[in-house]
Amino acid sequence: CVCVCVVRLWAVLTLQPDWTSVFTGETVTLRCQVQGAGDTDWRYRWYRGETQVHQTDSSTRDEGRYTISSVSYYHSGDYTCEGVRSGNPSHSDRSSPVTLTVSGVRPRPVLTVSPLGQIFEGDSVTLHCEVTGASTGWRYYWYRTGQSWAGLDNVRYNDRRVYLQPLSDSSSGAGGNFTISAVTGTHRGLYWCRAERGDAPHYTQYSEDVTLTVS
Repeated sequence: CVCVCVVRLWAVLTLQPDWTSVFTGETVTLRCQVQGAGDTDWRYRWYRGETQVHQTDSSTRDEGRYTISSVSYYHSGDYTCEGVRSGNPSHSDRSSPVTLTVSGVRPRPVLTVSPLGQIFEGDSVTLHCEVTGASTGWRYYWYRTGQSWAGLDNVRYNDRRVYLQPLSDSSSGAGGNFTISAVTGTHRGLYWCRAERGDAPHYTQYSEDVTLTVS
């Protein structure tokens, strides 16, 4: 009795960063790995639907990565990948699909202030900034009205331009929060926020303004 053993290998596809919802101009990498077989001599093919969109060259060692440096609507779809080689078995099973959704409009975060109601000097106040929807991975920044210094961004407010002064250490706000532990009269004014993500940062729009009134 002769036993013929068939070894099945399967590919796993992951997104780096793991954002299934991205915006035009961002960079994403689809990494393909054949499980249980090591990386020796594998070449990789990527598919959107049933159409092959990329393959690695046997002379390169890109570790199974397909990078799209500036995504557009065209790149939306369901992606799979597989590994191929000259040995036995000569190819892996296709990976499970990963869906990439590309949106064209930069999101506008929502800025809120707590507590609600009247705020007195000495109170603790938190500015909360959030990008709604399925997107993740954002770093948040907060701003208030400043002088018209060179290099400052500006936005339109009540038919005039106002300049935005970044708040110090604003990116350290965990979970989209920036807290002023003891407000004073000097904190009165207009505030905005925005967010960024990625190594080559992709920015959101600025939020609508909120007014901080201190009694």
